[in-house]
Amino acid sequence: MPVCNVGTGEAICEVLDGTFRKFDISWTNVVAFTSDNCNVMKGTNNSVLSRIKAVQPDVFDSDRCLMGCLKSEMERLLGNYLARFIKVSFFKENNVDLTQLPFCSDEAQLPDDLIAVGMSARSYLAEEGENIPIATPSRFFL
Repeated sequence: MPVCNVGTGEAICEVLDGTFRKFDISWTNVVAFTSDNCNVMKGTNNSVLSRIKAVQPDVFDSDRCLMGCLKSEMERLLGNYLARFIKVSFFKENNVDLTQLPFCSDEAQLPDDLIAVGMSARSYLAEEGENIPIATPSRFFL
C-alpha cells in the first residue's frame, strides 16, 4: 500500500502517479474522481483534482451522493462486463457479492480458450486475419 506522509495535492498526486506507473495504468483510464471537499483534494489551485485534470481533462468530478445514485447502474455494467471473463454459474451458485468474487480463482474464471470477444475484436480478427498467427484466432470463442 503506497504511503503519503505529506498532505498536499502535489504529494498525493505523486503517490498516485507512482502507483499508476508501477501497474502501467494510463491517466486516460481515470473517468471520475471523488473525495471530500477540502482544498487539498478539490481546491481550484494545486489540489489533487486540479492536477488530475491537468493530465486527464475529461475526468468527472463526482461527489459521494451522486456516486451512490450510480451504484446499481455500475453493478449492472460491471456484471455484464465480468460475464465475459467469469463463470456466471459460479457467481449464481455461490451467491457471491460481486465485489467479493474471487477473480483469481480458476474455479471462477472462464478458461482462456472460451473467452468471449466483442465486435471490435471480431472485426479486427476478420480484417487482419492474414497478419495474425494461425493459432491466435483459435483461442477465441467466436
